[in-house]
Amino acid sequence: MEFKNRTFKFFGEAWSIKFVDQAPITEGQVEGAFNNGVIIPTERTIWISTKWPNGKAIDKETIENTVRHELVHMIFLNGQYLNCYDDEPLVEWTAKAIGQLVKSNLIS
Repeated sequence: MEFKNRTFKFFGEAWSIKFVDQAPITEGQVEGAFNNGVIIPTERTIWISTKWPNGKAIDKETIENTVRHELVHMIFLNGQYLNCYDDEPLVEWTAKAIGQLVKSNLIS
């Protein structure tokens, strides 16, 4: 996966993925918090961190897992599964399961 900003359509809506040094802090988080990734549904934007707070680059596998995680949030949101959208254990498990399917070359 190439880590460059991109825009794509999902069920007719334009979404963007932005790769930045550090994803923004969301409302309610304490100053100095760190997010590997953040989805901002009202902006149809997914932000992905490429560096840890210490400035060290985040490894490719972690970034790919974060992208899958945030895309699962988007899928649940767009599928009207609003009770699942913020269910972090379900989102994380689904993202990891998709990653295993990719590793097994069952999907690309």
